[in-house]
Amino acid sequence: MASEKVNVRITGETKALFEKLKQGSEINYSRAINGMAQRYDRLIKASLPDLSEGEKMAFYAAFNGYMMADNVAQDIAGLEWHISESMRYDGNFNDILAHHKIDGELLKDRIRSWNAAERLAVIDMTQRYWNL
Repeated sequence: MASEKVNVRITGETKALFEKLKQGSEINYSRAINGMAQRYDRLIKASLPDLSEGEKMAFYAAFNGYMMADNVAQDIAGLEWHISESMRYDGNFNDILAHHKIDGELLKDRIRSWNAAERLAVIDMTQRYWNL
């Protein structure tokens, strides 16, 4: 696979993680970043809950125009809130629920049952959809 040289800035938290995962005495930043991206992608794919096409469309609508926060934990914790707010204010979202016969309250119950990886996988799914 072809590679591209880029400049990146990493946080102290990221550097500390790379330090823990390094192989040898020095951090190979290219290997660390590429390895983390591969791990993340596999974790997301394995964690995505089974969703109907209508449920996927509802999540896409709820996250239309949304920019991820720098605080991933906040995004994960806020998934149910996004659905609640969409049910409250977004006619398109509610049209999708009605068209696909999805009970929004039951959808929120499902979200509450998901672990952090499952919630993140759904958020990631919406980002990939909107970044086609």
